[in-house]
Amino acid sequence: MNNDMVASENTYLGILTNSRHLRKLKQNKLSKQTLVGALKKVDIQVYFFTLKKVDFINKNITGVFYNHKTGRWGEKKFPIPHVIYRRTASLNKPKYSRLKKLLKDHKVKRLNYENSFNKWKVYQGLSQLEDMTPYLPVTKRYNSKVGIKKMLKNYTTVYLKAYKSARGKQIMRVKKINSNKFEYSYYSKKLVRKNVRTYKELFNKVDDYFYTDEILMQPGIDLLSYGNRLVDFRAEVQRNGKGNIEIIAISARAGSESSPITTHAFSYPYDYFFKTLMKYDEQEFSLLEKKVKEFLETTYKSIESIYGKCGEIGIDFGIDQEGDIWYIECNSMSAKVSLKKAFGDDGMRMSYVALLEYAKYIANNKGGLI
Repeated sequence: MNNDMVASENTYLGILTNSRHLRKLKQNKLSKQTLVGALKKVDIQVYFFTLKKVDFINKNITGVFYNHKTGRWGEKKFPIPHVIYRRTASLNKPKYSRLKKLLKDHKVKRLNYENSFNKWKVYQGLSQLEDMTPYLPVTKRYNSKVGIKKMLKNYTTVYLKAYKSARGKQIMRVKKINSNKFEYSYYSKKLVRKNVRTYKELFNKVDDYFYTDEILMQPGIDLLSYGNRLVDFRAEVQRNGKGNIEIIAISARAGSESSPITTHAFSYPYDYFFKTLMKYDEQEFSLLEKKVKEFLETTYKSIESIYGKCGEIGIDFGIDQEGDIWYIECNSMSAKVSLKKAFGDDGMRMSYVALLEYAKYIANNKGGLI
């Protein structure tokens, strides 16, 4: 198949997933009704596949697709897609090298980035961009014990984060209670919060918790809170069928009580959180909304200036007690958990429609990652 000659009625989007997910689809144990609803609105052929389903000799892929006539998921052979959407681990792993070559040979465009973000490398890139620097917290590498001592002298709370981590894993908060006492906390299936009395004890706990030496340090942000729960925000930002940036939804995430993170959290629609729970009036909310929109669009464009244009980025940010906005991190493959919790099926469907429309847009136009 020559992807330079795109037949508009047969634009294919291949979704690379894992074997467990594919098996459940084939067994019709995953309904994916929000995706099915989106497929009814966008004229594009979508199929799920794994690496094992790629026929490198005959240049086709056995994929799982939704059969609208039967209302069930089926399996059949498909051509190499025009666009690929990664919903699995990094494509930089050696096992994907052959697939990457096949996709490149067929000029297959990518809906999202092929790897998860490295927090330190993203920070290094963003810190060079003037428009982003007001949003970036002080960030240092944890490459010596002296470094965290210095940071704890200047800040009462410090966060340690692995360069590569997701869903609240490999994140530790350290609080200086006094000169002889520190509290460390992290979330691992449940909240762990304990005290130590010396730097040596603290360093040992850090070494025990992290499975990598690639760790960064940031001072804690005086985030908004609701009750005794820290609050931050996840924005689902995407490109739509016209190639324009669109803020699909913003979820306010209130963490478990006293937890250092908000990942395993209660989620609320952004406007409900501010207008109903925080009692913002229309003027206050309108001013905040304008600031947040500017931040999100600036962040999206900044990431694209470093890594190339893409179809979606999950952007995590915080708002402090003074109303200032702080960048926390970006996600190259959003799990959309907060979106589902806060906005339900309608929010998920909106996200899928924008993704499918953008996939069709880049398949039939110049642009998109190759």
